[in-house]
Amino acid sequence: DAAAVADDMKRGAFTRATTRRGHTKERVESVKRPVKKTLDVITQHISEVAHDLSWHEWLIDANRLIDAKPINNAIREHYGTEVIRTMKDMLTAVATADIVPQTKIDQAMLYLRANVSRSTMGLSLTTAFLQPFGLTQSMVRIGPKHVLRGMSRWGGDLARFQSGTEWIKEKSDFMRLRSKTFNRELHEIKGRVSHGNSQARQIYDASLFMLMQKMQMIADVPTWIGAYEKAKAENNDDETAVAFADQAVLDSQGGGQTKDMAEFQRKHPMLAMFYSYFNVTLNLAAESTAKTDFKNPMAVAGWMSDMALLMVIPALGPAILLELMRGGDDDDAEEWAKKLAKWQAGYLMGTVIGVREASGLVSGFDYAGPPVGRVIADLGSLGKQVAQGEIDENLVLASVRLMGTATGIPTVQIIRSWRGWKAWDEGDAAPTAVLLGPPPKE
Repeated sequence: DAAAVADDMKRGAFTRATTRRGHTKERVESVKRPVKKTLDVITQHISEVAHDLSWHEWLIDANRLIDAKPINNAIREHYGTEVIRTMKDMLTAVATADIVPQTKIDQAMLYLRANVSRSTMGLSLTTAFLQPFGLTQSMVRIGPKHVLRGMSRWGGDLARFQSGTEWIKEKSDFMRLRSKTFNRELHEIKGRVSHGNSQARQIYDASLFMLMQKMQMIADVPTWIGAYEKAKAENNDDETAVAFADQAVLDSQGGGQTKDMAEFQRKHPMLAMFYSYFNVTLNLAAESTAKTDFKNPMAVAGWMSDMALLMVIPALGPAILLELMRGGDDDDAEEWAKKLAKWQAGYLMGTVIGVREASGLVSGFDYAGPPVGRVIADLGSLGKQVAQGEIDENLVLASVRLMGTATGIPTVQIIRSWRGWKAWDEGDAAPTAVLLGPPPKE
């Protein structure tokens, strides 16, 4: 690896992002070092070849565009040198992405991140329930009218539901593969070539995330259709309309590939888990704010509408529905006002890296920091329970949490269902609490 970087620097390629091309070179016969005898060599080779075929020519064109003086100077003058640096960093990230981790620490961190994702999102009914509310962000991106048109075209009967989905997949490779790439965590689990990725593991992973993937389609498909028809109505050709629709889905719902991530997500993956969707929310809010003329009452009204669709409805709508379905029976208006304030504050905090870790203090979210921190927290919790010298419910739950974090068992949903069943059995919740968990305790 060091030699490859040195060669790039010698020929001036280090300043331009390019994919690794070691697989195109013949093996040197005079090398006397021992051959690497792990199966990772095979998967690394497959990953590098696929990545090179996908991105090498694109990176050449992208570098030429960014380095072209008229374009480069225009970006520097209008946005500043920091934007040029960020764009070049993105090209470098795309060039080096999806390569098999080289060190044991990298492999361990990737394994841990994947298992935390399985434990947290696997079989999670509440996570799946939230996916369709992404349509409010699509309304900000392409307009409510076009989203509603997309919903009406895709809706209807079951036959149209299936045929509409197949029609989209035939037109768009992006949408055909969307279920594997709509957030970073899922992309890391399902999109990486690995010699340990057995058929049994693939079936297991598919079962964990199937419901979430299907529910995400409720947001993705109407967005894609609405954006496609909007582009066609503006007299774009079919290829341009497909590209516009693909980008509209990414801009409104987010994506898990390197090209779709914020700089912080790429450079600090341990600190940015489960952030893809909220990053899109923050971007859309910033764009709406930046383009609004706050001296114009009509523009301010449009901005307030965007903020409601981005920050209020997705925060309060699902929370209220979940509270009712879990059997919350609080009729006190003051208590409801407190709950709404907590849910709203927690959602707003969740959009900002560094602040979202504290959102659980006000809203009761389960997020507990980066994976390593979660493992340490689970170990500490288990240690406290063991030190008490008594086998009780808390000890069992602490053991289950640690097992899920370490092995990828969907323990968050398991514990949620157990507590929901217990609350229902005691008369403190509705039967649906078995699936969605009990109402939060005050």
